[in-house]
Amino acid sequence: MSPSTVRIGLLGCGVVGQGFLQLLQKREPLIRDSVGAPIRVTRMAVRDVAKRRECGVTGIEVGTDPLAVARAEDVDLLVELVGGPGMLEPVKAALGRGVPVVTANKTLLALHGAELGRLASGSKTTIRGEASAGGGIPVLQALDHGLRTENFQLLVAILNGTTNFILSTMERDARTFAEALEAAQTLGFAEADPTLDLSGADTAQKLSILVRRAFRMDVPLDSIPTEGILGMELEDLRQADRFGYTVKLLGIATGSRGMAGGQQIDLDSTGKSLALAELEFMHIHKTGALIRAAVLVGAACGKPLDEPERASLDRYAKAVGLAFQVVDDVLDSEASTATLGKTAGKDSKQGKSTYVSALGAPKAKALAEELRAEAHAALQKLGTRGARLAALADFVVLRKF
Repeated sequence: MSPSTVRIGLLGCGVVGQGFLQLLQKREPLIRDSVGAPIRVTRMAVRDVAKRRECGVTGIEVGTDPLAVARAEDVDLLVELVGGPGMLEPVKAALGRGVPVVTANKTLLALHGAELGRLASGSKTTIRGEASAGGGIPVLQALDHGLRTENFQLLVAILNGTTNFILSTMERDARTFAEALEAAQTLGFAEADPTLDLSGADTAQKLSILVRRAFRMDVPLDSIPTEGILGMELEDLRQADRFGYTVKLLGIATGSRGMAGGQQIDLDSTGKSLALAELEFMHIHKTGALIRAAVLVGAACGKPLDEPERASLDRYAKAVGLAFQVVDDVLDSEASTATLGKTAGKDSKQGKSTYVSALGAPKAKALAEELRAEAHAALQKLGTRGARLAALADFVVLRKF
């Protein structure tokens, strides 16, 4: 075998593992061109060696010991698709000797992600888990690269397909919880034992992974308040619908990256109600001072938006985002305690240019008020539907002075 070949050790060959092997085989030329080298699975660990599989394993050394695969000298990359906390030692063994790891194991990353990240860094290698949380989007790559410099204030996500299917089926077809769950299991959307999904634990695990990337801090899984959809009744959804709402299981995190003094992020993973139009626009909702997400912001107005309304909301988002930064600078120069992820006076002490240093505090405050007025003016086309956003603009500016 050529030394330039990337040799993969595969842990697990269930539905996901077999799909992985089939994709490697079907897309071999494309993958080879993208990577710059041939890729081949050389070793594999499974629970039952004799089990019949729908993909070819010719040329692969198949065994039952995950640690042996992780430690094998002819493995350049470990792909872990077993799932569960039991894969910790094989993953640590691979990372410890400098072998990169790719995993879809949300439980492992939620419980030990910070530890494994430190181990990978110390060994000058990497651990990737795109498929562990929102893999179909893909959101982790966006957080790690394109949105790496964002200061996120809010993350709201529908993270579990099973509960989403059940709630949608109950609402659309007027089925009971038990009937919708049975349909989900029949169609393969739910496991035979769906407890992890229905209890909210799956959502909490994925939320923990997303928070680590979005807010750059580790949040213990057991610190996330979690409530699933067990006990949800059809009448609950009917009552929500009467008020123009729908019910979804959401993972929610609010806070700010790099908060001074380790300020706590408020976390929740619970069945909350959102207006239907909000859900139409929001699969994963992120707000940051540099993101002008008119479509996402506009969803708060209660119905799909036309182009003039979206333009108005883009104008609003720019005004509020800039006002946030101006007020942040005023607080940084005047406050006596840490605020908004900064230590008071830090920027001025370091000689950084701020709105206060450029304009002076009185003019900076006046600019913030002008931006608040601009935000209100941008909402005029929306009438009463913009009331919530107008209140947000007031909150951003007035509460800080």
